Amino acid sequence: MKIVKVPAEVEEAFAPFREVMSRPQFRHFMRLVLGLILPCSKKKTVQAIAEGYAEGRDRSCLSRFLERSPWKVEKALNRALGILHQQLPKKSGRLSYLILDDSANEKTGRKIEGAGWFHDTMNLKRHIFGHNYVMSLAQVSGVCFPVGVRLYLKEQFCLEHGMTFKTKNELAAELIAAYRPRCAGRVIVVFDGWYLNETVVAAVVKRGWHWVSRLKSNRRVKIGDLFWIVRDFIETLGEAELRETDFIPRSHELPIIGCLRRGWLRKIGEVVMVFGGNQNGEWQTFASDLLNWSLEGLMRVYDRRWEIECCFRESKQHLGLGESQARLLRCAVIHLHMVMIAWILLAALKLKHGLVNATIGDLCRWVGKQVERDQIAFIRKYAASKKAPKKLELLLVAA
Repeated sequence: MKIVKVPAEVEEAFAPFREVMSRPQFRHFMRLVLGLILPCSKKKTVQAIAEGYAEGRDRSCLSRFLERSPWKVEKALNRALGILHQQLPKKSGRLSYLILDDSANEKTGRKIEGAGWFHDTMNLKRHIFGHNYVMSLAQVSGVCFPVGVRLYLKEQFCLEHGMTFKTKNELAAELIAAYRPRCAGRVIVVFDGWYLNETVVAAVVKRGWHWVSRLKSNRRVKIGDLFWIVRDFIETLGEAELRETDFIPRSHELPIIGCLRRGWLRKIGEVVMVFGGNQNGEWQTFASDLLNWSLEGLMRVYDRRWEIECCFRESKQHLGLGESQARLLRCAVIHLHMVMIAWILLAALKLKHGLVNATIGDLCRWVGKQVERDQIAFIRKYAASKKAPKKLELLLVAA
């Protein structure tokens, strides 16, 4: 069934965006973001969203809003974060986390601006054609939500279009510099081994924060007076040096055994390294500047990186991340931000209405039920009125 009326709960959540947009812009913006949230259609393209409303403008109106309308999606993202921050506990001194990772969205059209061939680590395909981007996810008081995204553009594309080329490490450093925590407190930045380099670590240190990262097995580290390749040092560890823990990471099914070692990494400095494995001989190594933390504490922090993997997966399954096939670069950037805004608004609704254990999919279905409830009320309201034939005809067409 198509959307006849926006539920009051949802319309209230969108109200603060009126201050940063004109009335037509706000109407198109709400239709697009709500279209990403509602599970009315498996497709989340502009065409499918426009067709999801019983009354509304043509698809071309939404397209012009995305392509040419003078509005700033960054302002809308900041407003969405402000809405969520009002629902979060306002206690200072809490420990919060900023998680970094990159992902890719596969595209089909060869004329899509900024698209290229990228290595895909999530699927069996070795490379995909599409967009690659770096995203930052915050975890505050147990609530996870995206706070920033940067589209990665290849150097050749930047040269052809007069743009400054930035590596993914530089984009990650930008996201660290741009993040503004809601309350004062310690922030730990979590990322995988790709981002363990002087550019990203320097950005963390500049903010006065700490970091925890995966350490690749081919990295060269100094332990004591000797230099080691990480995988070679693991082979020297005896059973007497390993300690059992009760911690089971979400990526494994067995408890971790391991040990801590102080060491030194080139261009990064002194670090503490976690050498962790399980009874099947599966080893993972981590590094951090939290020199006085325990083995379990560091592994629990890094295990939070799983949240951004869940964010990518659920955004692609439920919010249409990756379904946009728009050709313009501006539209691709706006689409990424709109998916983030949809996630943030769902997180705010989750807190406001006490939907404690709801997943993103559950929240999308909850919003869908509010739409269905209002449609039933709409039918009952006009069934006995003089306008009943016209209104009922509209609902039948919508169905």
